[in-house]
Amino acid sequence: MNKNYRNEVKMIRNIKRYFPENQQVTLSKVEDAFEILDKINRIRLNRYDGIIEAKADLPTIDRIEMILTEIGEYSGGESKELVSKLVNTKRNIYKTKDNIKAHNNSFRYETTDKLESAISFMNCFKPILREDMNSKITKIEKVINLLTTSKE
Repeated sequence: MNKNYRNEVKMIRNIKRYFPENQQVTLSKVEDAFEILDKINRIRLNRYDGIIEAKADLPTIDRIEMILTEIGEYSGGESKELVSKLVNTKRNIYKTKDNIKAHNNSFRYETTDKLESAISFMNCFKPILREDMNSKITKIEKVINLLTTSKE
């Protein structure tokens, strides 16, 4: 039971395509048996080298997002929709946060019109607002643009 069956699995996987169909089925069963033996040995000997991936170094919030995204792929119906909405909401919140940060940085060092600054600040929140609120912001933006154009 201490034998490493990975090589046998690879060998059978690589050669079975050259056999007739009925023999390929038999070879696939043998391959499955070797895989089972290999997995039993891996569990017994705690041999998980090469299995651990380097995604654990991501920030916790990003790891949770990736876990939820993967779970959502295998979920169905309402669960899949809920996971998708949850992940999109998280992404939109972070977009809004980045937009506000960029707004603060750009208008801290520039002398801009207060109305232009207000428009830019309102646009920061578009990712998290409902569509009807976004259309209201767009209307306000158009009115402000008309007012500033008429000043000039």
